[in-house]
Amino acid sequence: MSEITLQDVFQAVMEVSNNVKVLHGKVDKLEFRVGKAESHFANMETTISSVKKELKDLKMEIKSDIRKVDKKFTILCSDMLETKTDVALLYQS
Repeated sequence: MSEITLQDVFQAVMEVSNNVKVLHGKVDKLEFRVGKAESHFANMETTISSVKKELKDLKMEIKSDIRKVDKKFTILCSDMLETKTDVALLYQS
């Protein structure tokens, strides 16, 4: 059997140290990418909130516009009915 020398232990520690450095570099890169993704998602959430608010405002504006058009249409129908009545009276005269 061969004995484990101090040199063997030193070599193993150096290999483990190199592996840890490589893993540390990979973890740093992953943390950076995760940070960028989190930032991107936060920006997306802000944009989505803004779009939701804009849609809500547009919905209210459309409802208001529909009410205005409905009132104008009611007035138009009333005026047309009056005009029809006036025309009928003129024909009778």
